[in-house]
Amino acid sequence: LSWEFVVGEYAGGLLLILVVWGLVALTRPAGLIRRARATTDERRVQVTLTNTGRALKTRALGLPQHALRASGCTLGELTELTARLHALRRRLAESPTETAVQARAA
Repeated sequence: LSWEFVVGEYAGGLLLILVVWGLVALTRPAGLIRRARATTDERRVQVTLTNTGRALKTRALGLPQHALRASGCTLGELTELTARLHALRRRLAESPTETAVQARAA
């Protein structure tokens, strides 16, 4: 992992920058990444994984398979469950607020 960006270079640049800097702020103290200003353009910042960060990335690659095995479900079952949960979430979001408040009061 290595990336470089210029402040405001992307659509919605400020939001993206805030997200990236938030990630940097969380992972840098843990020794997972290294950040450095580009020597050719001080607006550019290069962020790279440290050896510790690369080791964690390698370990994390197996998480989806481990979670699938631990769930006891097939991939098809989890896909169906995910679709049903998304549908439920959408219906709840579209539901009038008063209905939810009345249901709680009953």
